[in-house]
Amino acid sequence: MCKDTRFKPGKPLQKIRREVLNKQFLMTLHWNEFMTGLKKGTLGGYAIEAIKNMQDGCLEYFNPSLLAAKANSEDQPTFEEAMNGPNASGFKQAMDKEIETLEANHTWDVVPRPKGKKVISTTWNLRVKRLPSGFMSKLKARLCCRGFEQIKGLDYTEEESYSPVVSWVTVRILLIMSILLNLSTLQIDYTAAFTQADINQEVYIEIPRGYKDRYPPGSVFKLNKALYGLAVSGKTFFLHLKENLEKVGFVQSDADACLFVSEKVICLVYVDDTLFFARDQKDIDKVAEALKKLKMDFTIEDDVAGFLGVHIDRRPDGTIEMTQKGLIDRIIDALSIDHLGPRTTPADVAPLGKDPEGAPADAYYNYASVIGMMSYLQGHSRPDITYAVSQCARYTHGQKKSHEIALERIGQYLKSTRDNGLILKPIPLSHSWKIDIYVDAAFAPGWGHEDPADPSCVKSRTGYLIEVQGCPVIWCSKLQTNIATSTMESEYTAL
Repeated sequence: MCKDTRFKPGKPLQKIRREVLNKQFLMTLHWNEFMTGLKKGTLGGYAIEAIKNMQDGCLEYFNPSLLAAKANSEDQPTFEEAMNGPNASGFKQAMDKEIETLEANHTWDVVPRPKGKKVISTTWNLRVKRLPSGFMSKLKARLCCRGFEQIKGLDYTEEESYSPVVSWVTVRILLIMSILLNLSTLQIDYTAAFTQADINQEVYIEIPRGYKDRYPPGSVFKLNKALYGLAVSGKTFFLHLKENLEKVGFVQSDADACLFVSEKVICLVYVDDTLFFARDQKDIDKVAEALKKLKMDFTIEDDVAGFLGVHIDRRPDGTIEMTQKGLIDRIIDALSIDHLGPRTTPADVAPLGKDPEGAPADAYYNYASVIGMMSYLQGHSRPDITYAVSQCARYTHGQKKSHEIALERIGQYLKSTRDNGLILKPIPLSHSWKIDIYVDAAFAPGWGHEDPADPSCVKSRTGYLIEVQGCPVIWCSKLQTNIATSTMESEYTAL
């Protein structure tokens, strides 16, 4: 493969686990003193091996493990990578803190391995936590169960594994309310959240890696509390939190299961993150003190500056700007488009077709993974890329070179607009809330541009925007499921 060209996979081989492939490749590497600065298992090690195979500007051998290593985010190292990397001591301290926290909370009892009982294996989830700006905030270690080893219908039921998730429509409306009513806000993060809830099942787990020498041989943990990874943990903690919120005067909303309202305070729950809104900060402080008396352990954040990776900036003029610069940086890094120039629009004028006769995809990055990141971005702070992402998402399976170019164009556009985000600037509140709905349709926009043999090329596209007090709270761009036979029919379908 010549320099500056991309890897094109050939005929698919027999499936093999990525961990096995990585280990086999590491055994073939020839390390010398020049490489001692790089740890085995890192992308740098693979890159050096590739450089060694460069001859006359061409790459004689390209190991696919380089792609596997590229897919592994540096912010989520494996246990081996973390223990042999530059942050090894920091991750070890984070792991020790996790074990101490869990034991102090009486999360488990150490018991002999039971006969005839399933013992679920454990794993360490290690992560570099970053601010929405992209800067590292802390190293975090979380002990998790391999819940996929549990069998649905035998170890748990579907009702026990379902936990509600807050709608971002609710989040945006509350932020609009906080501007119009000048509400005080507070964000709290529950410490080892799931382990604060008692578990009602008999569950045994293996002792985690790196700590087996601390306990008697042949021992396992019998859980007293819910632990991350179990199928029932999310639902168990949500019910525990809901019960305590109701004890301090909150009532669950019928509109959103994660929205709780009391006489003076509004509470928004997202797993282990909670946002409080009130006219007076003292009312929020009273709720926090009441939850502490119920033995809810949490830390208080400075303000609603960052929520689920979205940076919420309160401007001096009273408006709110929501940005995700860190996520944009990760998208740009995943696409490797530093050498490409900026774009003023996220998509071309012509619709993106299936391109059955087009050049095959280069597949040097994970197309579906980038689509996932862009979908999260457009749904939270960047509605301007919604149409472009929708077009590319249609070809998550079976993409061509043209689809990768379209995806990279979105990345180029994000490069030039990295610091921009959704601005909430509500109009002054009058006697009632003002709600505006804008709906439009494009009749068969793909006809003449896409493959005429593909039925999707004659499908119309729906676009709509719903505003509350002049601020967007819901937006969408998608193909219609049915085929309209006229412009009017497509408009009615969109309505």
